Amino acid sequence: MGIPSFLALPAARSDWADCMPCHPLGHMLLWTALLFLAPVPGTRAVLPKAEVKLQPAWINVLQEDSVTLTCQGDHDPGNTTTQWFHNGNFTWTENQPSFSFKARRASSGYYRCQTAYSSLSDPVHLDISQYLEGHKQAAECERGRRKSLTHRTASIFTAESNAQTDHN
Repeated sequence: MGIPSFLALPAARSDWADCMPCHPLGHMLLWTALLFLAPVPGTRAVLPKAEVKLQPAWINVLQEDSVTLTCQGDHDPGNTTTQWFHNGNFTWTENQPSFSFKARRASSGYYRCQTAYSSLSDPVHLDISQYLEGHKQAAECERGRRKSLTHRTASIFTAESNAQTDHN
């Protein structure tokens, strides 16, 4: 019994269904292709890159502000461990993808993260600014359609210091 002619097989031209491959190197080419496509033990496949997200979403924050860093990357369902890097150095591991902290001057710098199924994120820069109470700060304001600038100088005080001043 022959192979029906509508099948595009090399053996379809003959009545032999159990013939040898028409191309003698066919099996060798198949094995060679599999060797090139197979992963090498001890190497990792290319992983998607993790991404650091800041909350609040700006990179300049004041000291004592609350900052939340979140590492968006693929996690193992049973392992949400996230590795954090600050200024290029491994800093700590969290059991969840995000954490919050109060901003300090030492918190300034570049943050990166990595999860079990993601590669190291690009760095995100966080700048912690310090405005000293009672020191003068300059500000520029735009007015109206003329885009004229007004330069003002003001002193910064906290609500606590104003309350103390009112009671004295």
